[in-house]
Amino acid sequence: MRKPKNKRKVFSILLCFAMLMSLLPATVYAAQEVTYANIILDKPKAGNIPDWNAEYEGTGFTVTDIKWRENAHNGDYMDYDEPFEAGKSYIVSVTIEPTSGYVISRDQGDSHWIWYIDAYINGNYVDLMSKVGLHDMNDAWEEYLPVELITTFYVPEEITEIDRVEIEGVSIPVPGQNPQFRASTPTKGVKLTDGNYENAQNGVYWYDMDYRMDMGGNDTFEAGHRYRLIVHAETTKGYEFVDYNDWYDAYVNGKPADVDLKKKEVDIIYFFDCKNEVVESVEVEDINAPKDGSLPDYRGTIYDPAVSFKAVNNTFTQNGISWFNVTDNWSMTPNDRFEAGKQYKVSMTLVPSRSEYEFNVSEGYLNGDEGTVTKNGKEVVLEYTFSPLGLNTVSKVEVEGISAPKTGEVPSYIAIARGDMDLKDVNDTYFNDGIAWYDKTAGKYVPKRSGVFEAGHEYLVELYLVPEDGAEFDSNVKPTVNGKKANVVTASKSEFYITYVFDATEAEPEVPVEPETPVEPETPVEPETPVVPETPVVPETPVVPETPVVPETPVTPPAAPQKQSSFKDVKAGAYYEKPVQWAVENNVTSGTSTTEFSPNMTCSQAHILTFLWRSVDKPASDMASPYSNANVTEDKYYYTPFVWAWEEGMVGNTKHDPNAPCSRADVVSYLWKLEGKPAAAKSNFTDVSANAEYADAVAWAVANGITSGTSKTTFSPNDTCTRGQIVSFLYRYVNGK
Repeated sequence: MRKPKNKRKVFSILLCFAMLMSLLPATVYAAQEVTYANIILDKPKAGNIPDWNAEYEGTGFTVTDIKWRENAHNGDYMDYDEPFEAGKSYIVSVTIEPTSGYVISRDQGDSHWIWYIDAYINGNYVDLMSKVGLHDMNDAWEEYLPVELITTFYVPEEITEIDRVEIEGVSIPVPGQNPQFRASTPTKGVKLTDGNYENAQNGVYWYDMDYRMDMGGNDTFEAGHRYRLIVHAETTKGYEFVDYNDWYDAYVNGKPADVDLKKKEVDIIYFFDCKNEVVESVEVEDINAPKDGSLPDYRGTIYDPAVSFKAVNNTFTQNGISWFNVTDNWSMTPNDRFEAGKQYKVSMTLVPSRSEYEFNVSEGYLNGDEGTVTKNGKEVVLEYTFSPLGLNTVSKVEVEGISAPKTGEVPSYIAIARGDMDLKDVNDTYFNDGIAWYDKTAGKYVPKRSGVFEAGHEYLVELYLVPEDGAEFDSNVKPTVNGKKANVVTASKSEFYITYVFDATEAEPEVPVEPETPVEPETPVEPETPVVPETPVVPETPVVPETPVVPETPVTPPAAPQKQSSFKDVKAGAYYEKPVQWAVENNVTSGTSTTEFSPNMTCSQAHILTFLWRSVDKPASDMASPYSNANVTEDKYYYTPFVWAWEEGMVGNTKHDPNAPCSRADVVSYLWKLEGKPAAAKSNFTDVSANAEYADAVAWAVANGITSGTSKTTFSPNDTCTRGQIVSFLYRYVNGK
């Protein structure tokens, strides 16, 4: 029986379909769709290189390629290590492919693909692009092809946020004055502009709240009116104001102000009430207190701009200031001098400096001390009564540092008068700085410029002392010279005339004191003007027999290579032994007597600057004296050293006192400045603060072996320097250069 034709036809169709389907992958029938993909990349930042290793969220796909390019350069992809630039935008394309068992589904639209996957980069929805054109393939195979996720990043300029604006220099409204259109801001990233305000100038706008009108430069402020100030500000490149909700800090002349923020612009608003400023207290500074023998001071200073001295000048008043002698009950003139033991009062008439100020003064001060205030109409009188002018009693008369006579040397006129006293010349013939030398053996004064000490003579030093202003001597005081009792010629409250007799100078020896073969021939121990004549006084027939008793090897042991000091108070091995010998040999200084150097005696400013000047070969100076100190005059031994020290930048105070003590810090500071202020590592002394003005000098002195401190941990900067310390510092400085 034959089968129906239609059954054979159906069977053939089914067989063909089965054969066709066998050619397709089995996964087509079981594939899952990729529905979500979020690619995570580092956000571009100026100076960074692109992120080439993306992380991702989602399943059924993998990232196979990442490409970066600048938006303005189509097709010009970035190199691996090419950095991003601020202010530019960049396009990134990330290629993903489905993994086994997954497909990325899409349908063909009229002009684009319709995707069935939600794709993101860094959580932001992005465009998708097929790696195959819309009409290139129309079968299911395209679901297995790669897909590109594309987005654009912008690399912004670096922005600094501003949360505080300060406006300075705004002139407050003053009755009768014109508005001032001046202001400035120290806030970085902010500039002042006029904005949209028609009458603004330099970013400043004034508005009269009572008249309800803008103000121009020719308008005037009126008392009792309220004024609104608006300062318009904008940010500069790279800066932005913070979000409005966080904005809270704005100031005008240091006072909090209101703010109206408009994106990158801001109005700072402040209200002024125009009224006279009330002055409730007055202060006067810098009026010198009475001092015995001085003239009244009429040069006070007022630092409050609202207050001025009244311009009154007559017989008893200058610049609104007058003085009254309370003890004798009379007004002083500018030529009257203060006297010890009396009491004085100063009166100052003060007025408002301008019409916008008015006085309601209840208290006043002079030099920080409270005085008495009396109102007199629109002005006030401030009075202050000083304590009775007393005198300081000088209870000690001590003179130190006088060098003892030495044969062949010129007299020394260096001395230190301790306390409230000064050395003063009695006459110009023999006295120099209050010191004169008298040759008792010859019965005459030693000329102060040409005289020298002679061998075997006995000398007396005369000293004339007077008290400083405001001081008087106790006439019963027992004076001393170099710590030893002196003779009193005249003693009163106003002067002390004393003398001291030194031991007779040594006679010239008949034979040289030094051996014929010196131990240290290169450095002679004798002074530059030797005591021993060039032709020794050794007789032609030597006293020493022809066959010498002294062996060829000198008696002096070879272990003593240096001559021992002739000063009994300079012990062998003392730290200052060599410096003392060096100082004497080089005429830096001499002993305080023939047998003593007094290494522990303290020194003055006159001493250190003179010693230092001599140690560097006494440089000349043609400069006029810059000093106002009456003790620094051309007839003083330390005058040239003081002027030289000013020229070298070691001293900068015109009132530098030659009689003031010299501290250890002073010495190293002078040397450091003379050397040019070289840098050095900080010292470790516990008593030298890193901020001390002498800290660098101490560090340099330690580094260069000039000092090692008074202990391992202390330098003692404020201790008065001794003669032994000073010559040691100078010796190490000069010989270490």
